[in-house]
Amino acid sequence: LWGRRTRLCFDDFISQLFEIFSGIDQGCPLSVILYKIYNLLLLDCAKLLPHMKPVAYIDDIAAVAVG
Repeated sequence: LWGRRTRLCFDDFISQLFEIFSGIDQGCPLSVILYKIYNLLLLDCAKLLPHMKPVAYIDDIAAVAVG
């Protein structure tokens, strides 16, 4: 991952282009795998709580209280 640049835009401000040295590109197939690994522990912990049902789909996570 090299040669990536971006700029910040908000209100009336637009920054100069600057390089990005970390992360992965938006839409990269690897992002799905990394997301699942990153959130696996969170979902497993939520399953241990009584009356709690964690629900995950694509890039959304919700905790549903049952009872």
